[in-house]
Formats: sequence, structure tokens, C-alpha cells
Amino acid sequence: KTLEKQGFKKTGALRNYYFIDGCYVDAEFYEYP
Repeated sequence: KTLEKQGFKKTGALRNYYFIDGCYVDAEFYEYP
């Protein structure tokens, strides 16, 4: 989608979204240890 164009790959995290295991997940539904 357009997520890659918004700099997700560069920062690894944008707002409440995180790039984990090759998938974009919402921080509200995923708690990183």
C-alpha cells in the first residue's frame, strides 16, 4: 500500500504503527515486550 511511501521502512515506526516481522501492526492491538 502507500505505507511504504510514508517512510515506514525508514523509521520502522510511525505514529502508533510498527513494522514487526515484515508486517505493519497497530500498537493498540500489539504490545511489544
